[in-house]
Amino acid sequence: MPPLVSAPAIRYGGANPEAPVIVLLFFSCADPAPVTVEPSGPPAAAAVAPTPAASVPSAPAAPDPAAAPPADPAREAADEAFNTAMRAFEGNSPSADGPIRAALAAYQALPQLDSDGQFHEALLQHALGDEKAARATADTILAAHPKHVLALDVAARASESLGDKAAARKYYQAIAEGLDQPMEPLPEFDDHARLVPKYQEEAVRWLTADGG
Repeated sequence: MPPLVSAPAIRYGGANPEAPVIVLLFFSCADPAPVTVEPSGPPAAAAVAPTPAASVPSAPAAPDPAAAPPADPAREAADEAFNTAMRAFEGNSPSADGPIRAALAAYQALPQLDSDGQFHEALLQHALGDEKAARATADTILAAHPKHVLALDVAARASESLGDKAAARKYYQAIAEGLDQPMEPLPEFDDHARLVPKYQEEAVRWLTADGG
């Protein structure tokens, strides 16, 4: 509370009008309390927070064309049967016929085959001695990939077994002509990389022995 300061005030009255009566009046020396003056006019509108922008879902990533296709259990089983059959065949196993037929049936049961699967099928047919079927399967590959070294070799050997020397020469010549050409980026050329130079050497050797 602010200090009070007294100031004398004189008032006359009472029984003796001559006698002064002293009255003390107290008032504050403190500054008057500030008065807040509200501005005239309508009240200001309350601030409104901005509405956040709606999030836009991102588009799914485009599939990578170089990515490997999803595994097919039936195809994987056929490839495993092929490996088993060819090990038996190359090892001259007397019981190789059964695994070869089982692997061939596994491939033929698939709804479709790429060139790698067709090459396996042609090899199995050749191993069974079904040379006409082996050459026909190889020709199916060559219709789409004319310089397919693996298919050319199967077709050439099947033609030899059929006694068709002219056809064998045609296939071997195609292998020799492609010696210096890059091969297509097909999976079988990676999976059977050791066979490519072997087949190329055999083609050159056959052509040399046959008189060029």
